[in-house]
Amino acid sequence: MDVQVPSALGDGRHADADTPAPDGGTTRESRDYIADSAHLIVRGRNADVYLMNDTQVLRRLHTGALTYPNIDLLRHLNSLGYPTARIIEADGTDLILERLHGPNLLQALDTGEVSMSQGVRILLDLHSSLHALPLPPIPTVRLDSPPGTAGTIARVPAPTAPRSGTSMLHLDLHPGNVLLTADGPRVIDWESARLGSAGVDLATTALVFAEVVVDGNEYARAAQRMLRHFTREADENFRPYLTDAASVRSAFTNIDPAERELLPDATLVVDEELRRIGR
Repeated sequence: MDVQVPSALGDGRHADADTPAPDGGTTRESRDYIADSAHLIVRGRNADVYLMNDTQVLRRLHTGALTYPNIDLLRHLNSLGYPTARIIEADGTDLILERLHGPNLLQALDTGEVSMSQGVRILLDLHSSLHALPLPPIPTVRLDSPPGTAGTIARVPAPTAPRSGTSMLHLDLHPGNVLLTADGPRVIDWESARLGSAGVDLATTALVFAEVVVDGNEYARAAQRMLRHFTREADENFRPYLTDAASVRSAFTNIDPAERELLPDATLVVDEELRRIGR
């Protein structure tokens, strides 16, 4: 569930996504057999993605971790029917996932297949539906957990409506991480997911747009318009969460150093947009 498409900074990365097998799984030997350069789809920041067949991909972590992060959370999302790739098998640093077909939202916005207002509505709907889901009945990393560690654990006794102020957060939900499939938008790349306040998740998305604005690349003007739409259409005033969102985003290991350097100015850009509309 990686982004192998142009990144938020427009650096030309390309991507595929993940999908399930009719028979429900494969053997370790078959994964090892296909995990070679001939089947490599993309080398991502956290993992390499290999094509297994038309319905499955293998995602192999290369961060040095011994197991894949957020597996239980992903299984919880699968069980609730949230639109993401289905896990077929997990083994250590390997995931076999449903392969998703379709462009990502960033590509669709670039070609005009999806308008900016439509793109913002897709993102906000994905945010709101995620934040309203019952919390997982398993240990889940909280926002106050040290990045890259098991961290402080929030244990919930059973699936329940989100506790006041606590939701599941993606924390990297931007157009590059949404695939537009025949069955509708699907969210990918969940390594950063945590429990926390929904406003932090919304603020993180706004910061991604603002990083592009500050970077001044070819997508900067479009990103400014997306940011303006996003801040105006969001139901929640996420301005109080901007500082926390910037801190969380800066701490994640999967962010490029160049993106991290843009965060202080990006925070000011988002703050200015929110002030402009009286938030």
